[in-house]
Amino acid sequence: MDPPGVPPRFDEARDHLRLAVERIERAGIPAETLHAVLMSETLPRLIAEHGPLWVAAMLAQFSSALVRDAECARQ
Repeated sequence: MDPPGVPPRFDEARDHLRLAVERIERAGIPAETLHAVLMSETLPRLIAEHGPLWVAAMLAQFSSALVRDAECARQ
């Protein structure tokens, strides 16, 4: 049973994705390509599920957190 707040079958889905990423890495596909593919597959799904404004707000939150963390790391 998945913990509260985690979507159903989260661990199973994560395991499948990790295996796929490992296969891609073993195939010698560059990390840059892998990252681009993951984003190009994920963003349309997020937009279809939650709408473009929700996705934009989520990305803005991630961006702010990354900048904040980078500033803390420099100190």
